[in-house]
Amino acid sequence: ETLAMMEECLEDGAGVHSAAIPAMTFHRARLESRRLALEGCADDAIDTACDGARDLRTVLENAGFDDEQCNADAGVRYLEQVSQRLRDQSGIRRTLRERLADAVEHEDFGLAARLRDELERRKRQTPPKSARPDSEDE
Repeated sequence: ETLAMMEECLEDGAGVHSAAIPAMTFHRARLESRRLALEGCADDAIDTACDGARDLRTVLENAGFDDEQCNADAGVRYLEQVSQRLRDQSGIRRTLRERLADAVEHEDFGLAARLRDELERRKRQTPPKSARPDSEDE
């Protein structure tokens, strides 16, 4: 939401400093991945770190970075390391979302349907952020 607002301001010429977008992209992914990991949702934490690294690469590419510069970016490397560390700690080689993408790619639609259903079941079990109790209230 904040990033979209900043991008709108940039397009409108409102003078939001474009250097803030990569930092916000990185920190959003880092903090969300950490929150999910602390809540015991390693699968989602891994996906969030991977998505964050991909999103940060896109932001950097849009800012004119080439592949070598993106690969050398500390934020991209950090999010990729977080993803790998979470995989190692949790024993998750492929997340449900990654397995779903593989099943679709290999046209194993029965498996894809089961994985999709499991992802939907997990979403329903996880209360939205706004419904979660604040740590101060516990």
